Amino acid sequence: MREDSLTNDNRQEDLVIIFGAGASITSGLPTTDDLTKCAEDAFREAYAEHYSSFGAHPEKADEGRAIADQIIARLTGAFADSYNFEVLIHAVRSLYAFTATSQGAISGAPSTYKPVASLFAEIAEPFKDGLRAVILDQAFFDIMRAIHRMVGSAMEQTPDTSQKASRDATSRFLEICAERFRITVVDLNYDTLADEASIEWCDGFPPVPDRPGYSVFDPLAWITADDRSDILIHMHGSVKFGYPPQPVLQRLSSSWEPVKYDRLDAYKSMRRTGSGLTLIAGMDYGAFVLISGIEKAGSLAYNMRPFGYYYLTAADAILKSRRLVVVGYGGRDPHVNALIAEHADIHGDNRRAAAIMPYNSAWQNENERGENRLLRLLVGRERWDSSHGLAGGAWSAGVVEAGPLRLYTLGAPNAYEDASAICDYLNAI
Repeated sequence: MREDSLTNDNRQEDLVIIFGAGASITSGLPTTDDLTKCAEDAFREAYAEHYSSFGAHPEKADEGRAIADQIIARLTGAFADSYNFEVLIHAVRSLYAFTATSQGAISGAPSTYKPVASLFAEIAEPFKDGLRAVILDQAFFDIMRAIHRMVGSAMEQTPDTSQKASRDATSRFLEICAERFRITVVDLNYDTLADEASIEWCDGFPPVPDRPGYSVFDPLAWITADDRSDILIHMHGSVKFGYPPQPVLQRLSSSWEPVKYDRLDAYKSMRRTGSGLTLIAGMDYGAFVLISGIEKAGSLAYNMRPFGYYYLTAADAILKSRRLVVVGYGGRDPHVNALIAEHADIHGDNRRAAAIMPYNSAWQNENERGENRLLRLLVGRERWDSSHGLAGGAWSAGVVEAGPLRLYTLGAPNAYEDASAICDYLNAI
């Protein structure tokens, strides 16, 4: 914990830090490719299990896997290089919304809750018998549980020397920033790397003595938190989030509201007890312990605890702060991009932004389009031109400067080692 406390806090300025997937790669956490394979494997096995059990035909397991493979093949063909596990999750949830209403799985659903597409489209012939709402519902649950388990297991494993050094560097970077600024961390990842920093975080889940092992989100405590607190927002969920134990259900806004466990295997609390999916105007914005897919904004807005509160706080912090650091974020989430763009437009040159990106060929090749999109947002619409791209000597040299933006590389050299210098730059407004 920092030596300064809330009662002796000389920090006068705010800083927002956004953590994306690239912030975790060197720490031994799963890559996007790892999570995509995990999601595909879970989808195939879920389809095999539930398709064969539907009608009690165990011999149809291979047929179920074949249907899953056809769905994956159509998605990879349509989305090409932008296909990943979030596209698959989005497809499963969208297909659930379509089939649940068009097949009458939601009894008596008002027309306003039915997807418009189901009024004009039919399921393609190869999938007529395979796309069933009940199977898609189960498959979504199995995919999310598998991803939850993969990330949590990676956090539990003992890191090797380089991974431990990376984790320690992440913690130290946050600690140095917290010594200089009041920080809000908007973590878009499911891991708990930020949690490990020696900072007294406010995350809306205060520990309660009579609830050993887990805590419940407290909306009133969240909105009345001391404005000198360091805020940690797991905007898309965390591997410590899970389903509540039965005795606490009556105290929650819904039985699907996540609680925060003090362990990394919270996926074990995820039980298959029915659907948490919610159709609103034909779209699925159901509650879950993790937020995923290519359209997350609705899931954040319609699931207030903690996600709606998290999004509102993140938006307020990003738009108000004149200092922004983005670590390893490739610009794939439109709801986050909109906030970054608005931050740049509001504050113009009267701000400081820093982007810290991993410096390795695999990450660059995977996310090159996203990185350029992010830099365009950070630099600002008026300043952007092609010279601010990532190719060429400026990127490999370690620092790119463009107006109020500095771009640092993470890995060679390690920008975290320059935390104090980055803070000096951020403070020079």
